[in-house]
Amino acid sequence: MSAIINARSPYYIKITPTQGSIQSATMSLFIYSGNYSAISTVPQYTLTKTVIEGNNYIAFEISSLVKDYLETEYGNFSTDGVWVKTSTIIVKDSGTTTATTANKLVDSTQNFTTSVTSGDTVNNTSDGTTATISAVDNNTTLSLSSDIMTTGETYTIRQTATVEDTIPYLGFDGFGYFQEGVNPRTNTNPINTVVTGTTDGVTVAFKLQDSTQSFLDTVSLGDTVNNLSEGGSTTVSAIEGNTSLALAADIMVSTPDNYSIVARPDYTPALLQSNTTIYFKQGTDIVFPVFAEAEPTITFISGGGANIKWERTDEFWNLYQNYWGSILNPIIVPDSTDSTEKIVYIRVTPTLTLQSGDTITVVSTKTGYEQSFTLTLEAVCEPKYEQLQVIFYNKFGALQIMPFFKRSQKSINVRGNTYNRNIMDFSNAPSYDISKHSIANYGVNGSESIEMNTGFINESFNEVIEEIMLSKQIWVDDSSSVLPINLNTKSLTFKKGVNEGLINYTMSFNYAFSTINNIK
Repeated sequence: MSAIINARSPYYIKITPTQGSIQSATMSLFIYSGNYSAISTVPQYTLTKTVIEGNNYIAFEISSLVKDYLETEYGNFSTDGVWVKTSTIIVKDSGTTTATTANKLVDSTQNFTTSVTSGDTVNNTSDGTTATISAVDNNTTLSLSSDIMTTGETYTIRQTATVEDTIPYLGFDGFGYFQEGVNPRTNTNPINTVVTGTTDGVTVAFKLQDSTQSFLDTVSLGDTVNNLSEGGSTTVSAIEGNTSLALAADIMVSTPDNYSIVARPDYTPALLQSNTTIYFKQGTDIVFPVFAEAEPTITFISGGGANIKWERTDEFWNLYQNYWGSILNPIIVPDSTDSTEKIVYIRVTPTLTLQSGDTITVVSTKTGYEQSFTLTLEAVCEPKYEQLQVIFYNKFGALQIMPFFKRSQKSINVRGNTYNRNIMDFSNAPSYDISKHSIANYGVNGSESIEMNTGFINESFNEVIEEIMLSKQIWVDDSSSVLPINLNTKSLTFKKGVNEGLINYTMSFNYAFSTINNIK
């Protein structure tokens, strides 16, 4: 089970000492693709931060560094997933000794009883020797395992054990919305129980009180509280402190009550797209992304017959191979230790006999990932207009198709400069040729654009349209080639069926290249 980093949004790792205080922290950050065990011995980045006065923790934001190692392109040179591993050294204190005592560290300016603890490591930064703290004698004196300190030598004291990751981090080029909060969709478990416990012996209306807890660090507003003793569920309306929560309903009415608190739905799902309706033109391949770590089983319910083939592919652009299986047989997606095989794609081809109402189910029964999605196919009959497929990286960091079935129109904008050209001829009597340009062009090139219409779609596609508008990388597939485009539509009003009846979106894109080849 991985912790997902959506690298287009900030990702914070909070470092706290197991005991005592923290003065600074140095994080070794490893970012790599491929097999999880193929980690380099040299970190890609080494980050050092000092504590802000009054805090006893240090937070590192790493998503911008992770993003450097993701290649969200179209083609075999892309990298859609990377492993991230951290190892952090905590420095608790530092200073200069003020006296010499055998097997002691003496510093009259210190307050060791609150900053360090037995077992921490002392580094003599004057001569490079080290020792372990065997006892904290008082605020100014430490007993050491070796006699390494004399008067006037500098030292640091660090937590002996480095802070290591408890689960692997897996980075995608996805993003979270503001409403999803810090570290969006980092969980992979649809039901994420964050706290279990037993209430204290006193009941207070609309409260949950447990003196053993640290709710400020574990619980969020909107989390679900379940009374396991008597039944009933409600949500957290306020976090009043480490030991007390305000509840939306009064369900803790006895003493004591066993309870669990489940985080609000905020996870990376088995189906890596927001829509569960798939519009398609018969004869055009259907492709959708899934999360391999959930190990979903994909089942097709259709009268299309055994001649329709499908398979999971590691890459979006992988086309039909003769070993592909029939849609009559489910696909079981296995997990992989390769970061580039965590996002996989299901491709269905040919689709000539598929019908509206055919369904594809994506079901995960893997422990900690239990979830189910049903995709409904909608065949679009559009004989008049050329179908275009917009391909984009969605909020999960996966490639996705959005078909545009209706009218499209291309246009070109030409740019260049002019200069006044001398066309005089003085070889004989002064004259000039009226067929020559006295105002001449140079640096002429063009930029093409295309306007597309989705055709009538249901209201649930508003989120897909939003993800297109927020995508960094977009292409258009016109059935003959896949070309890069940039969104030209910068603002858009989302439509509702109750207001509009039928919903169609018109969007404009610029081709992401010049008409005349000028690649150097």
